[in-house]
Amino acid sequence: MGFDDGGAARALKAAEVAKAYDAESPQLLAKRIAKLEKEMKLAAQNLEFELAAKKRDELRRLRESALLSRSA
Repeated sequence: MGFDDGGAARALKAAEVAKAYDAESPQLLAKRIAKLEKEMKLAAQNLEFELAAKKRDELRRLRESALLSRSA
């Protein structure tokens, strides 16, 4: 068994995404989220589950960054 640093890597990625989206307006962020949701659902319908999971993860990061930017 080795050391799993996945949590730290995820936190770093979330921080990078949050920084990248800080400058986006709420309207643009909402459009980006809606687009990703549509892409995720389409990928799942097409049985492209890995792609759907990547879209889901990106959605989670966007939503987290939106919450963080509102609370700041």
